[in-house]
Amino acid sequence: ETADRTADELARLIDSANAPIFGVDQHSRVTEWNQKMSKISGVCRSEVLGTHIRDWLFDSSAQRSIENALRDALNGKETANFELRFQ
Repeated sequence: ETADRTADELARLIDSANAPIFGVDQHSRVTEWNQKMSKISGVCRSEVLGTHIRDWLFDSSAQRSIENALRDALNGKETANFELRFQ
């Protein structure tokens, strides 16, 4: 019960954060998309969840470097200040 409450609180914190936050799984499918991401991208959470992150990237020429950065992040490797542009 305490773990469920903590998870709910963290989910609310991420969703209401004043910074754009999104998450992807090991296949680069979107698993999280907070309100700020919805505001800056114009795409609601329900529309983007489960889709591939590359479907939302504006700069197709940067897709490989972005996918590499996301893969590194999933493997615990930190990437400093990486800019993403969305459609």
